[in-house]
Amino acid sequence: MIRDLFQKGWTKTAIAEATGFDRKTISKYINSDKVPKAKNRKPNPSKLDPFKPYILQRIQEGATNCVVLLEEIQAMGYEGKSTILRDFVKPHRAQPKKQATLRFAKTRCLTHMR
Repeated sequence: MIRDLFQKGWTKTAIAEATGFDRKTISKYINSDKVPKAKNRKPNPSKLDPFKPYILQRIQEGATNCVVLLEEIQAMGYEGKSTILRDFVKPHRAQPKKQATLRFAKTRCLTHMR
């Protein structure tokens, strides 16, 4: 696949972006008969993981204020920062409904200008 893309005129950088391999790895496999194997990496556990069920429960109860949630989980032993919490809570927040705005424009009456 890598050699096919290279023969079609793809750059090494484009192939690296498309496949997820490093550019140096692409160079290595263009000239060899082997095919790179994808590594099965497990995502690193988050400091927030043990507290996610509690946070989801609080979100269902209507609490989406991250300052309040942060204080609550810190009391439970959370040692992380607020950014990871905000990123987790954001998709769970209810989006406000946009209200239509009725606008009025001033018009001049030509009959009164004489």
